[in-house]
Amino acid sequence: MRKLGWRFLVRPEMLLLIGALQANLPYLLWYLGYPISREGRFDITYQPLHLWILAYLAFYLGCLHVSSCLCRKSRGSGSLTVFRVTPGTYWTCMIVVIVLVLVQVFLACRLYGALPILAFASGYDIGEVNKAQEASGFGQLGLLRLTNSALGALIVAGFVSNIRSNRSNRRVLWVAIGVTAFASLFAGKTQGLFLFGCMLFTGVALSGVNPLCAFSSPKNSSSQNSRRRTILVLSVLCFLLMLFHAGIHYIRRPGNREFGIAYAFEGVVSYMSWPLMNMEKQVQVSGFSGGSSEWRGLLDGLLPFKWRSDFRDAQVLPKRPKVVRTSPSGFLSQPHWCLGLGWMLVFMFGVGVTCQYLYVQSARSLFCLLVYSLAAWTLVAAHSYNHFLTLMFLPAPAVAFFPLAKLIGSTRLVGVLRTCAYRARYAA
Repeated sequence: MRKLGWRFLVRPEMLLLIGALQANLPYLLWYLGYPISREGRFDITYQPLHLWILAYLAFYLGCLHVSSCLCRKSRGSGSLTVFRVTPGTYWTCMIVVIVLVLVQVFLACRLYGALPILAFASGYDIGEVNKAQEASGFGQLGLLRLTNSALGALIVAGFVSNIRSNRSNRRVLWVAIGVTAFASLFAGKTQGLFLFGCMLFTGVALSGVNPLCAFSSPKNSSSQNSRRRTILVLSVLCFLLMLFHAGIHYIRRPGNREFGIAYAFEGVVSYMSWPLMNMEKQVQVSGFSGGSSEWRGLLDGLLPFKWRSDFRDAQVLPKRPKVVRTSPSGFLSQPHWCLGLGWMLVFMFGVGVTCQYLYVQSARSLFCLLVYSLAAWTLVAAHSYNHFLTLMFLPAPAVAFFPLAKLIGSTRLVGVLRTCAYRARYAA
């Protein structure tokens, strides 16, 4: 049986709070005197901070609505048992998906004309990667992301089920982790790897165990590690990820500066600052109340990449103003620009309802656990992205996870937990 304490750390409110704090952290750095890279091209009004406060409150109310109105509380000892999957079907799916991922990576390398992560050292530019992606066949790279997401889902399912109880199975799971990490990094972009890492951490935490122990031995997964040790390991891991992200950026675009901790820190600060700069510019143009309810703009990211340009031209949608053209503008940018303040808050309330429902149902549904684990990255990385509105990052994989979870035959006996059951009036 597994304790539920780790589930609390990956609640929707906690994850979005992390994203919101990161989104507004540059304000603190600028206040303390950290230099602004695009000074003069936008005004610091702090209005995006006010938008974030309102948006977070709407999101929290959505979560609270599920917990207090749509769910009922059962009595007993809060504990969980592992999911049960059919080993034969699970391993068949794992082998098929790994082969598909490797074949598609090979085809992508033929498209790029090289293995980008290695070719950068000989002058290959990230711009050439982007141009090759635009010239790719319809659905080629999208299918790679979809199958890589399916591989990530199978890995998470292995760590939260009876599969990982066997040592040889755990070795195969680590091989699969290596494959999905390579498929995420071979083009020289790190977001895919961070998404998978967040997904795996969240999925294991949802199963009620310490993720740091679950990756080593199932015998230790239920042990009570000291809080100090866990925080220390996570802090070191975050520091190493910062260096890794900066290292990949340095390989892609080596400059005159030497690589080091200062270079890595500046890269991370810029990575978080640019979306906030863009959001400041957007609020300056549209005002605090936002856009004029052009809801069709939300469909842009929900279409296949090859159709987006024609869709924008056909709909004559106004472009969002930006300070840094190549940077995203954060979680709130598109709803604020396309819907306006009022409907943006309704959108955030709906996202809160959806996330909380998936979180609660993850106690007994592998499908909900996988989808919520994937959505966790969108909440944590809300300073930059809104993948709820990006087809191949969240909506399409979520649809694919449903038959996948059914196919491997997941079941779970839930020891008494707060489970979500609609009342009669909602079912009617």
